[in-house]
Amino acid sequence: MSGNIVNRGTSFDRKILVVLGSVLLSLLATSHAFAMKVPRGMDRCPSLDACLQLLDKVVPANDDGEGSNSEVLAKNLLRFGDTAKHELLRRAAGTQPGWRNVASAILSEWPTWGASDVPALRKALRMNPGGWLARPLGRIATPEAIEALVEDLPYGEYNQTDFALKHLGVRAIPYLSPLLNNDKTAASASRVISAMNPIPVSFASEWVAIASNPDRKIEERIAALRGIAALGPSAKPACANLHALLAAPESDIRREVGIALHAVHDPSVIVELAQHCQPKAEPFESVALDSLLCLRDIADFGLDGHEAGRYLLPFLDSKNGGERAYGIITLGLIGYMDATPQIEAALQSPDWRIVNASVWSLGWLGDRNALACIIREPTGAQACS
Repeated sequence: MSGNIVNRGTSFDRKILVVLGSVLLSLLATSHAFAMKVPRGMDRCPSLDACLQLLDKVVPANDDGEGSNSEVLAKNLLRFGDTAKHELLRRAAGTQPGWRNVASAILSEWPTWGASDVPALRKALRMNPGGWLARPLGRIATPEAIEALVEDLPYGEYNQTDFALKHLGVRAIPYLSPLLNNDKTAASASRVISAMNPIPVSFASEWVAIASNPDRKIEERIAALRGIAALGPSAKPACANLHALLAAPESDIRREVGIALHAVHDPSVIVELAQHCQPKAEPFESVALDSLLCLRDIADFGLDGHEAGRYLLPFLDSKNGGERAYGIITLGLIGYMDATPQIEAALQSPDWRIVNASVWSLGWLGDRNALACIIREPTGAQACS
């Protein structure tokens, strides 16, 4: 084993899967029975009306959310130019749910869009919140187009509107920021900001300055703190000045700054998290979910979670094998060296999950002495007993 604390870049969830011996099954990339059909003759129908009549025969009555084959259908209809686009926009805002979805899916692959199309796209998106027409609005990306997307965002979750806004990145932040003021829309805005790649960390310092300024409206300060939380660990270098707000006179500010510091994995909150994370699973409980969730949260802090270690030692005595394994994994990930002797002793457990967890954890802790225990060398018997 290396004498250094080795790479902890793999996610906590993946390591737990290794400990549990779980096998991840890949989904087969096959078309399902409800795929959008491409009628025979779509590539050679002589007029737009003729093509639409072919589609009329296969468009379902209901909106099934399906978008497969939309690129093929768009290519078939593109030869009819703006006439086809405007007819599809009309159907995307029509009364027939199935056609609304199919027309929107085809238009999501349409290559030619401009600012003049925004009103029609906005109207159609209102008929199908979170639907396919968010994508062309994201490509147009004028202020009016972004406003239409932000207007639609509170209606859904993990949909095409999310997709369009997250790909706009920093351009969308000024339009998303007002949503952070409102308890009903803040979660949607935070979700999109968190999904951006790259994370718009350039806003962190600005939001810290707003949150720290007692002369700003409390709504603005709360919105800034929620923005910081959405940025996650990338914002940590900018957050040192937030510690003072833990003693702010406003309870709402104290609450939001605690959430923000937790989200950026600031070490100042780790002890409180650890104090509330204690073993509680029954001996034969299969997953020990509560412990899994709180330990994963602490493990995400990496070495910044080191101070949690002494509060997590009770997990080493858990009667639940899975829970004990989760605790061992976490202690290794946060680099808590003082747990090394107990983890070495756990190598003798008859529970393979605990042994597996101990091997991983001792490797991260750089424990060379455990090597003889792991390979069961006779010279290591005394140290491992």
